[in-house]
Amino acid sequence: MKILKNKYCFVVFLCGCLIIVITGCTNYNLATTQYHDGLCYFLGKGVAMDKAKAVDLFSKAAWAGNVDAQYALGLCYYNGDGVTMDKAKAVDLFSKAAWAGDVGAQRMLGVCYFYGIGVAFDMVKAMEWSHKAAAQGDAVAQFFIGMHYLMGLGDAMDKAKAVVWFSKAAEQGLAEAQFGLGVCYYEGKGVAMDKVKAVEWLRKAAEQGLAGAQFALGECYYNGDGVAKDRAKAEEWYRKAAAQGNTDAQSRLNKSYNNKNNNNSFGDTIKTYWNVSKFMWDAFRWDAFINK
Repeated sequence: MKILKNKYCFVVFLCGCLIIVITGCTNYNLATTQYHDGLCYFLGKGVAMDKAKAVDLFSKAAWAGNVDAQYALGLCYYNGDGVTMDKAKAVDLFSKAAWAGDVGAQRMLGVCYFYGIGVAFDMVKAMEWSHKAAAQGDAVAQFFIGMHYLMGLGDAMDKAKAVVWFSKAAEQGLAEAQFGLGVCYYEGKGVAMDKVKAVEWLRKAAEQGLAGAQFALGECYYNGDGVAKDRAKAEEWYRKAAAQGNTDAQSRLNKSYNNKNNNNSFGDTIKTYWNVSKFMWDAFRWDAFINK
């Protein structure tokens, strides 16, 4: 009788475990479906765009523990998409997803700590989370760290380390990092001056449509820096940059090239680009999240 009772208890235990596993799998599958449906509503793919509906679906999936949904919902609160903007809630959601290893959430958490958005400013935590994202190969985080070292933000200025991090991001195709690396080679910041390599990296960024790099490449052609002097090509790149609203390029086109005395340092001509808040906009882009 005792043996039968023990067997009965064991069977009940196994059934309980099976129910837990099945329930967990069901909840996981449901949360995943809710997250993907939320993306469809957010982007208007296959359905009419409805960001409020997307937020509702993200919320349900996030509550069930779906990490992607936690990050997506965090972005919605951060940007006020489909819900009232609430930076503190965004940070809370980023934190949940970041601790679970989500690279985008780690990047965004670093940004929030750096700017004191939705949370108290904390440079140490900003760098900690940025490094976590960078270690997973996130190009924007790698570029962000490079900018920290280049400008001495929170750490001792170390231009050689800046070049290392720019290189990691540039090799992944991040135009801003390619531009930064080109500038470093041009000016010999953290690396031996090499204007040929500078032109190589500036061209990569320019061909991706980055206006600042297009203007810089035009300067190289105009002055014959790292490339044969070619004023026709210089004008071509100036025009591409000017068409995007680059005021430096517009200024060049409004002057007589033959009479121009161009003795400005390369850094002076692109100084407006080195604005920390400008390049970090890439950290907030949805396409970087969706394609991760």
